[in-house]
Amino acid sequence: MLTEEHITRATANKLAKDGWEIIAVHPPDGQGPFTIPKPPRSRNIERASYHPDIVAIKKDNSNIKIILVECKIKKSDLMGDLEKFKDLANNPDSLYFICFRCQKFDDGPELGVDYESLSSKNVSELPIEFAVAYMKDTGNLDIPSKIKDFKCSEFSFSKKELFI
Repeated sequence: MLTEEHITRATANKLAKDGWEIIAVHPPDGQGPFTIPKPPRSRNIERASYHPDIVAIKKDNSNIKIILVECKIKKSDLMGDLEKFKDLANNPDSLYFICFRCQKFDDGPELGVDYESLSSKNVSELPIEFAVAYMKDTGNLDIPSKIKDFKCSEFSFSKKELFI
């Protein structure tokens, strides 16, 4: 049976093959290790943080990029995830926090951003990208190429690619 975990695993494998270092994977219905605080809301029933399905980092020439990915089986089910990305793109504190979590530090991973220099930049200059992943031919939802100032990509997989 096909599950969202198949999409998440295929996406993480694709990113790794493309030179991305996987920082965190948040399995469906699991506890994700990478939480991004949200600003306070008036409704108590809403989650207090974002939990991207995949967070990865990559050195591209001399620049570091961070990508956050949301995965669904059906493309048509990604509308809520696109809304999460729009909400996140409009929340500078959360965007800076992503960079804080992905910073380079002594005795840490080789790859990381220079948070000190990023913290003084305009939020539109942060090296953050968004992406969605899904199984091919599962809906006609339009995926934007940008969300606010940030690139948005999409990954789609055939059923055969998901069961490799």
